[in-house]
Amino acid sequence: MNLAGASLNEGRWTEEQKEAIYNSRKDATTELLRIIHALDKKPATLVNASAVGIYPTSESATYTENSTAKAQDFLGNTVAMWEQLADKAKEDSLRVVKTRFGVIFDKESGAFPLLAKPYKLHVGGNLGSGMQWVSWVHVEDVARALAYCLEDTSIEGVVNVTAPFPIRMKQVGETIAAALQTHHLLKVPSPILKVALGEKSKLILEGQKVIPTVLNESHFTFNYPTIAKALQKLL
Repeated sequence: MNLAGASLNEGRWTEEQKEAIYNSRKDATTELLRIIHALDKKPATLVNASAVGIYPTSESATYTENSTAKAQDFLGNTVAMWEQLADKAKEDSLRVVKTRFGVIFDKESGAFPLLAKPYKLHVGGNLGSGMQWVSWVHVEDVARALAYCLEDTSIEGVVNVTAPFPIRMKQVGETIAAALQTHHLLKVPSPILKVALGEKSKLILEGQKVIPTVLNESHFTFNYPTIAKALQKLL
């Protein structure tokens, strides 16, 4: 299982940081492939982590594993490179599963604590327009989906690891506000976030509506299919 790579969430996306994000994935996967090739007894499967950022951002499109559109930006190019490298494991007769993670919601780290904090301070509201899609997934379902992909040998290729019901950023905020019994009133305009975060602001201001068709059709059961159920655990 290949989950290696520098975090997307640390600091601004300077040219140096983008190079670290890109090269850490390339170098780790290249080394993993070298090790696999050298083994006399090889593993049966490589599960490679990537991201839904390979799909173009859109407020109207819906993406499944069969979607061929690719984002022509830093994140899209990084994911495409990562997956192309992972596919080289097929040369050693491995089954390759390319898991594309959505926004992982975890109580302690990642995006969710940052989204919830303003509401805990009673100053929550829309980030940008609020109409951008958030293809989220609870961290426990991520772990379960990875194990499922290892065990079910019929699964191969791209697998979207996202909850079955993506929602817009406005709905995320409204649901957090309701759970914390506070308000969803204030707004952080897009220009402010772009100044504060630079290119990385795309992770907040733009999104994709991604459906986990492979997991759904293989009868994987999400413990947290809806944002309301996830918040019962996260909050």
